[in-house]
Amino acid sequence: MRSLLSTLAVLCIQMLLVMCNPLQQVFGVDGVNFSVHVENQTRVRDAMSRRHHRVYQLYSRTSGKHVQVLGRRISARGEDGDKYAQLVVEADTFGSQVRIRGKETNFYLCMNRRGKLVGKRGRPRRGPHTLPNQQDVHFMKRFPPGEYPETTPFRFTTVNKRSKRVRATGTR
Repeated sequence: MRSLLSTLAVLCIQMLLVMCNPLQQVFGVDGVNFSVHVENQTRVRDAMSRRHHRVYQLYSRTSGKHVQVLGRRISARGEDGDKYAQLVVEADTFGSQVRIRGKETNFYLCMNRRGKLVGKRGRPRRGPHTLPNQQDVHFMKRFPPGEYPETTPFRFTTVNKRSKRVRATGTR
């Protein structure tokens, strides 16, 4: 009786090892690179996955206040909790492409040709009639090949009182 039980136990263990062998081959691969998958997914809009809409407030270190979207005007003089300082960050895709929209006014945060922050109504048009400054509704964060976010320094965009971007004076 004991020999029969021990034989069954050995057979069960062998079957378990045979069934787990393909899993070891899948999980045992070193250096799996998902960058191709991520790159393919960031190019295409995904209508199946859910869209992320989160409400934030952007704090301006220059003015010490929050960024407001007042229709076509953008100011950095909003108080904490102000209804115009509530910004919705929308993300459609798997990647890092986002849009920033004022919650109260429904105007998107954009940058015109001179580098000034402006508000624009609606999404950019598709097709050949899209102007270059209408594509500024989308902000993309991409890293050069071989560089990772840990190695690149973080930089702030300075905005003056007229909501205009201040250019850097030199390297630090």
